[in-house]
Amino acid sequence: MHQARIGRENNLSDFKSAYDIETVPKFGAGSEYGREQREEARKKKFGMRIKKYNSDEQPWLLNLAAGAGKPPRR
Repeated sequence: MHQARIGRENNLSDFKSAYDIETVPKFGAGSEYGREQREEARKKKFGMRIKKYNSDEQPWLLNLAAGAGKPPRR
């Protein structure tokens, strides 16, 4: 018997690299005060549309797994 599992693909790292989103911390050590707001304002000024990552818009993955039944006879 086969089992089918369906789930969403998690490609957040591909999304970040494609849309040039840096992985610098937003707060704490190593962060710049107001950096995210400045970058967003600069992109709006030059007419760049910012696309947010939405996990519900990612492609589906369908996995078929064979059951743990008896092996087929030969």
